[in-house]
Amino acid sequence: MFDLGWQEFMLIALIALVVVGPKDLPRVVRSVSDIIRRVRGMATEFHSSLEEVAREAELDDLRKQARDLANQGLDESLRKEVDPMGEIENSIRDAQARVADVDNTVTATNAEIDAEVKSKG
Repeated sequence: MFDLGWQEFMLIALIALVVVGPKDLPRVVRSVSDIIRRVRGMATEFHSSLEEVAREAELDDLRKQARDLANQGLDESLRKEVDPMGEIENSIRDAQARVADVDNTVTATNAEIDAEVKSKG
């Protein structure tokens, strides 16, 4: 991490021995190693959470693109492949118009029958 050679390490150990003293040195070394372990753990956790956020953002973008492509391309390609001339769509519209005419005729006939029944009865 810091790329310390044996000479730098010995200098740090000598300064620590002089400053802390031989009696408290093991306790200080243990405390420092615990702190370093915690910092590394936090750094690893932070790094992994950033990667997860980036992965989720990327996946969300990919999902949105896939949905857009599926919605846009599928409708167009289905219409072009299934009914390139629009014949089926025109047939369905004609059938709907005929059904509406029949419905209007039936409604008018029912109204006439009701009126005739009321006038006779």
